[in-house]
Amino acid sequence: MDDRHHNRGITLLELMVVISLITILLALLIPAVQHARVSAAHVQCLSRMRQLGMALHNHQSTFEEFPSFVDRKFNWQVALLPFLELSNLHARLDFDDLMDGVWWEAPNDEIALMSIEAFCCPADPSRREGVLNYVGNAGTGFAQWNGFFAYDRLRPRDILDGMSNTAAVSECKGGESDQPFEFITSGKTDRLPDWKQFVSDCKASGPIKWPPNNFMGRGWLTGGYPTTNYAHILTPGSNSCKPQGDGLRYSVATARSHHTGGVNVVLADGSVKFESNQVDGLVWRKLGSVDSSEFPLED
Repeated sequence: MDDRHHNRGITLLELMVVISLITILLALLIPAVQHARVSAAHVQCLSRMRQLGMALHNHQSTFEEFPSFVDRKFNWQVALLPFLELSNLHARLDFDDLMDGVWWEAPNDEIALMSIEAFCCPADPSRREGVLNYVGNAGTGFAQWNGFFAYDRLRPRDILDGMSNTAAVSECKGGESDQPFEFITSGKTDRLPDWKQFVSDCKASGPIKWPPNNFMGRGWLTGGYPTTNYAHILTPGSNSCKPQGDGLRYSVATARSHHTGGVNVVLADGSVKFESNQVDGLVWRKLGSVDSSEFPLED
C-alpha cells in the first residue's frame, strides 16, 4: 500500500493541544469583549446625559428658566420630555387631575410604568417598570434645597458659583432598595449638630442603608426628594440612609452608579464629567450648592 494515501488520525496529544489553545484564546477574548461592552455602555450613558444637558438649556431658552425640583406635581424630567423628542408622551399626561393631587389615575399610571431610555443608563442591569438612573441635584442637605433643582426655578444668573462649578444631574442605581438596609438612629435630626452626627453614622454604617419602601431610582414620573433627586452630602458611591423617626427631608440620598470608580455628572453649563468616588468631600459639597451655602460637616 502506498503510504502517501494513508490518512493519519489526530492523536490525543494533538487534540489536547488544540483544546488548550482554544481555551487560552477564549480566556483572552471574553474579558476583551466584556470590557468593550462596558466601555460602550459608558459611552452611551455619557451621550444620554449630554442630551439631558442640552434639554435643560433648551428648556431654559424657551421659558427663560430651568425646571424646578417638582413641576406641577411631576418631576423635572417631565418638563424635559418635549426637549428629548418625547412630546407625544408629554401630551398624553393628564395634568388636570393634579389639581386634586391625583397623578396615579389613567393614563398617568400607565405612563409611570414605562421605562424611558433617555432616563436610563445602559450600564445598569436594572430594568424594572419606570426605573431611572439620572437624578437631579437637590443640594447639600439638612432639609434645605440649595442645589440646581430647588423649589424655585433657577435662571443662569441665580447660579452664583458659576455654571461650570455646579452639578445639575448625576446618577443612581435603579432598584437600590433591594439592597440590605437599616435605619440609622442618632436621635432627632432637625438640629444641625444632630444631623451631622447622623451623616457621620451613615457614612460608617457599612453597606447601603435605606428602607425597603424607598423609591429612589424607581419612578421617573413622580417628583421629590429622594425619588428623582439626590444630595451632595456624602461623596459618590457612599451610603444612602434614612434617620429613624424623622422624615425623608433629613435623609442622605447619594449619587451612585454601576461605572467603576465614580459617577457621571451633568454640570449646569450642560457639559458632562466623570467624578471619582474618592473626590474630596468638601469639593463635592461645593459642587452641590449654587451659591456657596453648603453645610460644613467637618469640625
